[in-house]
Amino acid sequence: MQEGEQILHLPEETELARTCADVLETWDGLTEIRETGPSNRALDRLDGPRTVGVLLGDGAPRVDTVSFVRAVRDEHPDLPLLLYGSEERVDPAAAVDAGVTDVIQQGTGGVSPALIETRLRNTVVRYRDERRTERRYQRLVEKSSDMIVVLDGSGTFEYVSPAVETEFGYEPSDLVGEDITDYVHPDDIERALERLGSLVGTPGGHETVEVRFDADGEWRWVEAYGRNLMEDPDVGGIVVHGRDITERRRREERLELFEQVVETVNDGIHAVDVSGRYTYVNDRFVEMTGYTREELLGSDPRDLFPDAPNEEFEAAMREMLRGDLEQYFTEIDIETKDGEACPLEVNITPLGSDGTYRGAVGVARDVSERREREETLNALHRATQELIAASDTETVAELAVETARSVMNQPLSGIFEHDEAASALVPVSTTDESKEVVGDPPTFSEGEGLVWKVFERGGVEVYEEVGQEPGRYNPDTPIGSEIIASVGDFGVMMFGSTDPQGFDEFDVTLAKLLSETVEGSLKRAARESELQTKRRELQRRNDRIEALHDVAKRMKTADDVSEVYSITIDAAERILEFDASLITERDGDKLVTTALVGSDEDGYYETTPLDREDNLAVETFTEGEMILSDDLQADGYAPANSEYRSAISVPLGDWGVFQTVSERPGTFDASDRQLAELLLEHTVASVTRLDRERELKRRAAALERQNERLDSFASMVSHDLRNPMDVIRGRLALARKSADEEHLEAIEGALERMDELIEELLLLAQRPDEQRDRVELDIGAVARVVWGRIDTGSARLELDEPPTVRMNQQHLRQLLTNLFENSLEHGGEVSTVTVGGTENGFYVSDDGTGIAPEERGEVFEFGRSLEDGTGIGLAIVEMIAEAHDYGVTVTDSEAGGARFEFQPLRNARTRVTLSERGT
Repeated sequence: MQEGEQILHLPEETELARTCADVLETWDGLTEIRETGPSNRALDRLDGPRTVGVLLGDGAPRVDTVSFVRAVRDEHPDLPLLLYGSEERVDPAAAVDAGVTDVIQQGTGGVSPALIETRLRNTVVRYRDERRTERRYQRLVEKSSDMIVVLDGSGTFEYVSPAVETEFGYEPSDLVGEDITDYVHPDDIERALERLGSLVGTPGGHETVEVRFDADGEWRWVEAYGRNLMEDPDVGGIVVHGRDITERRRREERLELFEQVVETVNDGIHAVDVSGRYTYVNDRFVEMTGYTREELLGSDPRDLFPDAPNEEFEAAMREMLRGDLEQYFTEIDIETKDGEACPLEVNITPLGSDGTYRGAVGVARDVSERREREETLNALHRATQELIAASDTETVAELAVETARSVMNQPLSGIFEHDEAASALVPVSTTDESKEVVGDPPTFSEGEGLVWKVFERGGVEVYEEVGQEPGRYNPDTPIGSEIIASVGDFGVMMFGSTDPQGFDEFDVTLAKLLSETVEGSLKRAARESELQTKRRELQRRNDRIEALHDVAKRMKTADDVSEVYSITIDAAERILEFDASLITERDGDKLVTTALVGSDEDGYYETTPLDREDNLAVETFTEGEMILSDDLQADGYAPANSEYRSAISVPLGDWGVFQTVSERPGTFDASDRQLAELLLEHTVASVTRLDRERELKRRAAALERQNERLDSFASMVSHDLRNPMDVIRGRLALARKSADEEHLEAIEGALERMDELIEELLLLAQRPDEQRDRVELDIGAVARVVWGRIDTGSARLELDEPPTVRMNQQHLRQLLTNLFENSLEHGGEVSTVTVGGTENGFYVSDDGTGIAPEERGEVFEFGRSLEDGTGIGLAIVEMIAEAHDYGVTVTDSEAGGARFEFQPLRNARTRVTLSERGT
């Protein structure tokens, strides 16, 4: 017995009473409380908390046995009460009916102490243990952090444990009598009532549901486990244990999000243990290596890829194992199971936050495409060097088209130049493949086709469906998609594909790069051409100036004016390349022609009066200034020959005029004017010299001084002529230097931007713990919920004894949703969809058109759709099935439609049978 427990004994004056007392004295820890007084005093003694029983003699003095038993039972209905007495006086059946727990009868042979002790112990110990258990459960209920409630069949609170106050902010009395749906989130009420209804209809059954419960204004997630004890007389209701799982749900949601990210990223994620063996691989890593998940898990990477790690990699792994390396990044080339080369970019991070190495997580990225793009960009970069070095626009265009064909793999390419005079875009260079597909390249007149819009707007435009563009040039064009890139004022560059949407983002980027390079190269070539022209013109001018210096020397040796005139006219034709020139001298009141070249007798006036108003020579002589006329008729002059349209007229001191004419308007430019002035300065100087020489014949002394002045004048003229030449040469050098520097800076800037963009391009997606997420699910119940949430039209759902499975609830819903939608959308005229059980698994079938045998092996492939679907629905079905250790196959249903069967996988590391129950 427990120390401090007591039993109340109301003895009779018999030998049996003494035997009972002797037995009680042998019990350790039990105190016998003997009461011989009136029964009311004995009843008062029962209020002690340690009383574990009453021993009543049938003949106890001053005690009415029947009344006493009734009084005990009124106050202590469960307290053990044993009645002893002789067989003649004690009727066991009547005593028990009156409320006695047990009866000890003494016959003629007496009662052994052992029997008495056994009967007493059995009764008292059972009561003590039941009371201790009751107190324990009461204490557990009162102290438990879980909310324990009892509901009636309608969902009304009948009992609420004290935990509701600490966990949810309510006093238990606040909830008793309330309807539970008043405290459940509106979105969860239907599910909660469904489970409650299922429990009410299943005596002894149990259900688990997760709902949001109103915690005094805050919605908290509660995992509620309910058991139907309505038939238990001690309970009479549905007992629900509610645990706050809000934080767990949040962690699960974060974990689920993380797991979805890990499984959907385009990178291969894997983990190894301390021995370097794979403990986890995601789907992308399986796809990269070509090995199955089963082949990878538990294997050593060095066994699968013996040639991949190098010495640096091995050294890094040893450092990581010692805990000396926080992260390792490298590129390695592996050979897949199929023997294909696969370059990988691998980032490895050790596991273990306390400095203890527990393995590592690696992220592997297939860089095959990146390397191909690097090679393409490098090839494009090399091609740009050739473009930049091209000296003319034709070469730039040809190199650009060849670069598009060979480097960018764009065989349908061409460049069109803007012809400003014709107001059209004309072809300059196109590939042979383009001519084979579209024929001879067209000329686009102003406003025609998509190409003109791009030329006017500038930039780069991508047309993914050329046949649908209202502004296309050819309504029946064989081109499916097109990139049109402006190349500045020069024109446009075009890239075509016979397929709609034939270009990806990288193609567009390359097109932009190439078009920008072409534009810069064309500008450079145009500038270079312009500079070359200017250089040639400057050289020609310099040559003419040098030649005029020779003329000046010849004039200095001329003996008379006629020779000077002849030299002047000859220089005008030979050096200045004037078509027709003449010199007239003043003779009194008229001008008389004295020398000419390149004109017949009808092409000049032999004499011209100085009072003639519409004559160019007269005006030049009178005003004493050079006149340049781009259009003689427009300027109001009347030449001797009406076909003359432009002229230069230069005064020769006060004695004559030099003129040169052309039949073309605007023939002469500023350079012609300057060179003519320079020539005629020599002429005037020479004529003046000769005049002075004639005077020297008359005045010898004066002639010598005059010669000195002439020499000085010649020296001055020569010096002054060379100064402009030096200025011209300096300006030329500056022009060359300035033009080249400006050009080189622009080209260098463009190249730097290109190099930066290329460098950025060069330097440019964990399985869930399904075991923890799995719960026992009634497929039929889940199917009914899913069926009610999708548009099923007139179709109906039938259940063919669907089993209970242990799966993630959300995953099972997704699986059924995809299968139902697949039947309804792609199964033809489906009237019935059936969900049922098989020997070890389950199935979903329909009565539609079914799936052809030759297509069944491909329906689970990503991107594979029987009609116009996304091609991922059935792939997700297979993924969910395999994640829960099921294999899925497609067969014909009994109704001729499709039947999807799910059977446990033999090689699943953890497998739960459909009939299995438990945690």
